[in-house]
Amino acid sequence: MTTPFGSVLYMRKYINGKLENIVLDENFYTYDDNSWDPMITHKVLWFCDLNHDGKLEIITKSNGIDYLSYNVFELRSNKFVRVLSNGAGA
Repeated sequence: MTTPFGSVLYMRKYINGKLENIVLDENFYTYDDNSWDPMITHKVLWFCDLNHDGKLEIITKSNGIDYLSYNVFELRSNKFVRVLSNGAGA
């Protein structure tokens, strides 16, 4: 049996009176997975309206041992969509 592990970044939002979990970013692995990569962590940096359209954007940072990225997610139709991403890594 393999043990999965990973990280997930999600927001909770009331949609039609019901509390829903909306995943922004996720990384899951198993120990026997040949594509195993060291743990990637996700962190929310800001909640803002970057383009002044009245919609919420979330800026996040994701990083691992040799990986770093900044991402912008926008709320569209009760889903967060990645609209911008920039980073570096090996």
